[in-house]
Amino acid sequence: MHRCVDVRAGMVAQEEREGRRGEPVPLRFSDLLVRAEGCDEDRGPGARGIDEMPLHNFFTEALCLDLAHKPLKSDISIEVLQTAEQAAGVTIKAKDTVLLHMDFHRRCFGTPGYFTDFPGLTKASATWLGDKGITMFGVEGVSPGRPGRNNFEVHHVCRDLGFTHIEGLCNLDKLVGKGRFRFIGFPLKIKGGTGSPIRAVAWLDA
Repeated sequence: MHRCVDVRAGMVAQEEREGRRGEPVPLRFSDLLVRAEGCDEDRGPGARGIDEMPLHNFFTEALCLDLAHKPLKSDISIEVLQTAEQAAGVTIKAKDTVLLHMDFHRRCFGTPGYFTDFPGLTKASATWLGDKGITMFGVEGVSPGRPGRNNFEVHHVCRDLGFTHIEGLCNLDKLVGKGRFRFIGFPLKIKGGTGSPIRAVAWLDA
């Protein structure tokens, strides 16, 4: 027996973002998506578009690290990831998807801070994940690193080390303490795309 947990927020993003400036906001590929290797501003030679990435990258073994204690607008260090891995009682393996629960969706979804106040990885902590050979990682925020330099550096790490990330997840609290599970999140086949909306699902043993 298995059960599935829906961990995406993207399907309702347009409706729930209405009113930010008093008018509907179209769902853009930079919202609530899986990224290709690099984004518009930093894709280098050899970086694959979303249509070129193998489908098995989006159906992987996975685990969830609990970072709910992290303050808003804070950086996530290597030490924080190491401590969370030890607390979870699981080991990050090559080809894994690593989901990072920061309790950010509950704290900030529907507020202006949703677009700016998320905790984020740094160049060093993103490199630590990449050096483990993971396929991708996922966050609740709209970007993997804090706005500004950190965010660009994290994107560069993904590009240079050949892994990717997912933005805008939710319900990650339901995966904390569940050990290893399967992550499913297939992108649309957008020619040359730098990202795609996905239906993100965690497949757990019942």
